[in-house]
This record gives sequence, C-alpha cells and structure tokens, in this order.
Amino acid sequence: MLPQLRIAALAAVAMAAAGCSPDAPPAPPIDGGPVGQGLSLSWESRPATFPGSPSADLTIERAVFHQDELRVVSDAGPIDLELDELVWERGVAPAALPVMGALPGLYSRLLFELEGDDDDRDREYAYEITGTVRVNGTFRPFTIRDTGDLSLSLDFSITLPPGGTARIPVRIEIDEIVTAVDFSQVQIQDNRYIVEKGNSQLTNVRAAVRGSFGVSSASGPS
Repeated sequence: MLPQLRIAALAAVAMAAAGCSPDAPPAPPIDGGPVGQGLSLSWESRPATFPGSPSADLTIERAVFHQDELRVVSDAGPIDLELDELVWERGVAPAALPVMGALPGLYSRLLFELEGDDDDRDREYAYEITGTVRVNGTFRPFTIRDTGDLSLSLDFSITLPPGGTARIPVRIEIDEIVTAVDFSQVQIQDNRYIVEKGNSQLTNVRAAVRGSFGVSSASGPS
C-alpha cells in the first residue's frame, strides 16, 4: 500500500472508532443560552436617529466615543466588559452588550473611561462629534473633538432576578454636548468650526460630556 493511502486508511479507522464519519460536518459551537437571557447594557442617544436636528440651527451627523476599562459593579463585585467604541451615524447605532457571567443580584454602578491619545503620529479622540450649525445666518460644518481622558461613574439600582433578564439602559445626551458650545466664539478653520484642545469652549464641552451620560430610570427586570 502506498504511504499516502495507508495514512488515509489509518485516519478513517481512527474516526470510525471515535464514532465520527469522515464526511460529517463539524459540530456547531455551544452557546451560552437563549439570546437576551441575563443582563445586558443598551445605549440610548439623544437625538435618537442620525442625522438628528435638535433645533433649526443645528444638525448632528455623527458621534463617536472611545471607551476603556468598562465594568459593571454588583453586590457580588465588578464584571469587566469589552467594548472599544460607541458610534452613531446614518443607519448605525451601538448594539446591546450582554454582560457575560452576570449573577442574580443588585447592580448599582457602571465605570468607564473615555480614552484619547495626543500622540501626533497616532492621535485618537476620546470623543468626536460632527454636524452643521448656523451662526449669523450661515450654515457651516463643525467638529468637536477631545484627546483628553475622561473618567465616568454612573450610579443606578437594577436587579437581575434568578432565571430572569434585566437591562441597564445607558443614556447619552449628545445634543447637550453640542449646545454647550458658543460657536460664535469658535475660530473657523477650512470653512469648519473646530472645537478641540486649546479652544476655550472645550471646558464647557467636557462639563457637558460628564452630565450627558446617565442610566435611564425605566429599566429593571423584563
């Protein structure tokens, strides 16, 4: 018998001994249970759809938040979550995030950091919001962006019952961040209002970002 045929025959015998067929498809992976079971985080923005128009003078087209060290805290301790960024734009919104391994009990805090990087070669913004705004009767595009880190802690009280489900609805009022800017005090660069490091309006923006995140009261077991 040729060496190749001998190897193939031995492999077929080994698979038969294990109760497998050479042509059998691989077994599907085992999941963690029905979709939606347990605890999850959802993300609610204002405006709810993009582009959004909080006023006749303002349109928000896109918003991105870069997150780091996201964790939810319960009476049993913290659970680390994996989520690098939140993105809202036309036809795009963040999906709900399941909290894997969540045990029944009281959940009371969400901790995370908006993470930026000021390296000129690889600059990353902790958050960046773009749209259009009308100032003195003229519409122009704007960009609000920040390379500084911002730590956030959201308190709430949501119970995950044994064998049940619960949702932590995180609210982000993006329109409040934008309306904190006095665009008449922002310099125009390449026909665009730019609010970033070095601009006096960024102090107002950072305060608005802190106040824009929260957990909606309409939550709990479902």
